[in-house]
Amino acid sequence: QARITAQLIDVASQAHLWSESYDRPFESIFTIQSEIANRVASNLEINLLDEQINVAGTDNPEAHILYLKALHLFNQQSRNSVISAIELLEDAVELDRGYATAYAALADFSNVLTWFSNIPAHVIHKKAKRYAEQALQLNPNLSQAHLALAQAKMWGDFDWDGAEISFKRAIELNPSFARAYQYYGHFFLLAVRRDDDAALAALKRAVELDPLSGEVLESRGWVHYHRREYDQAIRFFEEMRDLHPDAPYAYGGLGQSQVRAGLQEEGLANIRRAVEMAPDVEFLLSFLGWALGYVGRHDEAHEILEKLEASGQSPMAAAWTAAGMGAKKKATDWLKRAWKERDSAVLFIRTPDFSDVLSGEPGYEQLLREMRLES
Repeated sequence: QARITAQLIDVASQAHLWSESYDRPFESIFTIQSEIANRVASNLEINLLDEQINVAGTDNPEAHILYLKALHLFNQQSRNSVISAIELLEDAVELDRGYATAYAALADFSNVLTWFSNIPAHVIHKKAKRYAEQALQLNPNLSQAHLALAQAKMWGDFDWDGAEISFKRAIELNPSFARAYQYYGHFFLLAVRRDDDAALAALKRAVELDPLSGEVLESRGWVHYHRREYDQAIRFFEEMRDLHPDAPYAYGGLGQSQVRAGLQEEGLANIRRAVEMAPDVEFLLSFLGWALGYVGRHDEAHEILEKLEASGQSPMAAAWTAAGMGAKKKATDWLKRAWKERDSAVLFIRTPDFSDVLSGEPGYEQLLREMRLES
């Protein structure tokens, strides 16, 4: 048996507007949540969508608990926590095939898996797209499902127009969804018509909405990095690191920004820390390869490049390391391969790490045109 007391209080006057207690069997907990949502909405004289009333999105308590655990793990942003979150969501939808909210989160988080895995990105995004479409079949008004579909279209299909439509729909359905603004900011930064100011505005809004999200803080850091505002980038990567000390990309982004800012040894130490946290993720290893090349330690960078080339699993990792060394032809050749293999990280082709080295190079400029990106 569960007892819940809900109160609606006017913050300004501290007046009690409404209060009610609920005694129900624990199995009815989701029904209680929906009742409370309806009563509060009624007293506020607002209308709620079905998915806002059905707070849990499932009548299966076990599935819902798995979903909540997955949210907690994903927010930690470590390699193991992201993978574990996805596994829990897979278990949740096995328990309830109609659990649209879990399918939406599964699609969303699967898109992020590309940065923690050497599985080909197009394979991951294709799977994420299927999950997003399943969620939308069950509930077409789920903001997170539209966000996941937007990411799959952007990173997996390179469908700029389709991605923008889905980003806008995600925000329209939930104007307070921080991650929708976060990834819409990525769209402005990386897709067709690069707009750094729009990207920064979107990330500022995302941070306002969720200042404790490590993922949002990381994206804010990358926007400043692309704008060559390295002190600001350092600030946000440090905030992410402090909140989530097990998140490798906090150290990777921080280290790259520090190297760019002239703090070479400190930056290299942080990047090495990132690699130690996820030693089999080649994309993170390329951070170290790029940084070693950038500071002139080409012998060490070349060792990493040889390892990445021998593996061939991540063309963008090889391209990034080659760019740090100033090896223009190798960097361009690996970028071309990344585009051919639809490596989602190829969207970073206009980051300063590439544009500083390759702008004006015929092969690089031709690839930008082929990708329908402005130089």
